[in-house]
Amino acid sequence: MFGLFRKTSPVRILRLVSLASADRSRVDRPALKDAVLDGCLLALGRQPIEYDIDGPYRIPKGRTIGLKAFEHKLEEKGHEPYYGYRGVTPGESGFLVSFFDAPAYPSGFCEITVWRNSGTGAIDSCGFVQRIARAIQVDYGYEHDHQRRSSGNLSAELPE
Repeated sequence: MFGLFRKTSPVRILRLVSLASADRSRVDRPALKDAVLDGCLLALGRQPIEYDIDGPYRIPKGRTIGLKAFEHKLEEKGHEPYYGYRGVTPGESGFLVSFFDAPAYPSGFCEITVWRNSGTGAIDSCGFVQRIARAIQVDYGYEHDHQRRSSGNLSAELPE
């Protein structure tokens, strides 16, 4: 009745955080993007098929683009205007990269979240962290399971 009690498989989530400070250099965003895509290929077995960029990249709200368009938009407009981006393979896995920094403040942080539907396999966490550590210093991270509430958009459900 209404699908309220529909069973959904749990999602395995890996979160990594890199803290910014005045004595640490800014994140090399192009290198981080490449490390995240390489890490997804290693940790999830494939790169996502749908991408979105949070910022002035003329991607209509609620729409996604492919990998080539994602990389082209970043090359065309540069890496500074965005404050995050995500890649998803619907019903299977994805990632979310968020930047919390402002030029007026000497501190901030970068958060990287990778998830995978437990029914489709596991995350190679060590491999992913090794790839990311080439681009940024990871200050802390954790891995946990999240029981999904619906079969809809997982990125809207991710716990804080």
